[in-house]
Amino acid sequence: MCFCEDIRVSDLFKALKTGFSTPEKAKRFTGWGTGACQGKLCVYNGLFVLCREGKCFPYTQRLPVEPLPFGALIGVDEVE
Repeated sequence: MCFCEDIRVSDLFKALKTGFSTPEKAKRFTGWGTGACQGKLCVYNGLFVLCREGKCFPYTQRLPVEPLPFGALIGVDEVE
């Protein structure tokens, strides 16, 4: 399900059984969506699993949606 962090659907089911039933809580429990792609490859797979289990919630990605160089975050275009 999450290729970057090697999270399987069974891990998400374990999170649901433990009581982590919202996308944010399941993400914090499993690490789903926190890998190199920041959820671009797996977030919708996880949401699909949650919805199939009756745990549908609105979900919005946090900014930045695309990777940024660190300098852009501190206001520097190029490092000298």
